[in-house]
Amino acid sequence: MRCLHRAGACAQSLVVPIALGIEGCTNPTAENYNPNASCEDGSCVFICPDPGNCDDGQCLNGAEWWNATLCQCAPGEPVIPANCDDGNCYNGLEVWDDMSCSCLAGEPPVIPNCNDNICSTLDVYDPFICECTHEFIDPPSCDDGDCNTLDSYIASQCTCVHTVIVPLCNDGDCTTEDTYDAQICLCINTPILPPSCDDGDCQTADSYNSSICECEHEPIALPVCDDNPAARQTPTTVRAVLVCLRRYRLRVVMTGIVRRQMCITF
Repeated sequence: MRCLHRAGACAQSLVVPIALGIEGCTNPTAENYNPNASCEDGSCVFICPDPGNCDDGQCLNGAEWWNATLCQCAPGEPVIPANCDDGNCYNGLEVWDDMSCSCLAGEPPVIPNCNDNICSTLDVYDPFICECTHEFIDPPSCDDGDCNTLDSYIASQCTCVHTVIVPLCNDGDCTTEDTYDAQICLCINTPILPPSCDDGDCQTADSYNSSICECEHEPIALPVCDDNPAARQTPTTVRAVLVCLRRYRLRVVMTGIVRRQMCITF
């Protein structure tokens, strides 16, 4: 029965009618239990007082308290552990501490050396995943603007290599002079004038063979020159001899002196 005290009387309610009762200790386990009391006045005295050492200091069990009715320590309200890990491995793995009922910071990881000794990758440490990442680097442009070099990139050494180009400008034509112009990086094929093949010998026919770019000297048959005076005196014979001499490239001086290794007397 819930009792309200007014003027020393035990009443059930402040509203009339008022039911009077006997105040006293209504707990049967109390040392001064009053079986006739109908109204608990808080005067119970127990034979097992609170020792004051129920709480074990572990907040996970809550704050233990003394149950005087049972004369023993009663567990408190258990503390629900929180999800301590924030997912950031750079702080370490946070854990729940049952003694302090709080999250404790984890041990920060040791940042490793992420260099993989590969110059074509960018090596960095990602603190959110606590791992090394290796991103490939686009190779640079090795073009040095010089058309006389072959530009290439060696990925294993991460360096540009410029190899000098030696062009072969020979076009196989002996009638041209083949040169390389390094300013414009082009082959220049300049026509060559054929040489004079005259070897000074009137007994050979001198010519230039452009297919092999060489002079050719072919022997020629000497003309039959009749020394008969009568034959020399006829105009027909003289003309025939002159034609013969011209054909074989002989120059005749009409005074009787014949040049180029041949003498003819008129």
